[in-house]
Amino acid sequence: MAEAAAARGFMTTNEARRFYDLQYVDSPDASPLDRELTESGIVKIRMPLTDGDFEELISQYEDCIDVCPQELGRTYYQLDERFGNEVGHQRKEQKVDPKTGLQVADPKNFMHFTEGAENHWRQQFRNAPSGLLRLIAIGTEIQHELIKVGEQTYQQLEATHPNITRAHFDPARNPRTRSFMRLLSYDGYVPTENMGDVAKPHYDIGNGTIQAYADAPGFWAAPDGYKGEATYHDTGDGEAFFFIGSSHRKVYGSKDPLKPLWHGVSRVIPENSSYVPRRHAVVIFIDMPRVDCAVTPNDTLPYLEQVPVQETSVQQLGTAATRLSQAS
Repeated sequence: MAEAAAARGFMTTNEARRFYDLQYVDSPDASPLDRELTESGIVKIRMPLTDGDFEELISQYEDCIDVCPQELGRTYYQLDERFGNEVGHQRKEQKVDPKTGLQVADPKNFMHFTEGAENHWRQQFRNAPSGLLRLIAIGTEIQHELIKVGEQTYQQLEATHPNITRAHFDPARNPRTRSFMRLLSYDGYVPTENMGDVAKPHYDIGNGTIQAYADAPGFWAAPDGYKGEATYHDTGDGEAFFFIGSSHRKVYGSKDPLKPLWHGVSRVIPENSSYVPRRHAVVIFIDMPRVDCAVTPNDTLPYLEQVPVQETSVQQLGTAATRLSQAS
């Protein structure tokens, strides 16, 4: 049955558990990374990429936004109808809650890179501007490096999660992985009182996330969930953070001590700043390429049914962000 489901393209989580023989094992051979991830919900990892690599990618992206916006916009396409996964460049404008007057979404540009996108774009853009081709090349190279980092990270979870690497990096599938690298560029702005978080508190949809780069502070995580204490995390040169998303819990269940990480990005405004420049980040989301984990909004935003809790959490985090900015 699982083989037939795989041939159709996607398996359910039950089929995936049988197909890959996936289970959590309480093993004394758990790696240090595994133990830290279990204890803290987030772990710092090393990678061969430097801040300079990401800054080159960001610079090329900003150049394309300014110089060839129409061609850049044509990189957008939907990967599949089943999930509606979107690839390429998009522009999102500011969103304001009409009831509260609060800004709930920042204006931003972002671009998704995924397996197969490079070939798709090269066939599409035979006479593309050289700057766009360079952006595609740099982004694809960084995505490939982050996929390698992801595979090495999952290999360190094998003692307690046998076959987890094969389930995420399946040699029988081409491409053998399913990942989305997100390149983000938030607009610069003049600070006002009615501004919410840069990224609202949430659990990620995917199996695993690598927070690879950010050129401004504000990323926080709360291992104990939306009622837990938030801690800020900043990466150093050549460092990234890895953590678990909601799809992992769907596959392994609640008995697995690895659980999705509650996180977000607070708005940290330097004291006495009259203008906050653009904020950039690079994140990659790693999924099991053959599995539909059937994640719902309630899995990623549990406060949808508990609005008062969410409002309190956001208010507390906003206060924490203000204190952090005053201390910096």
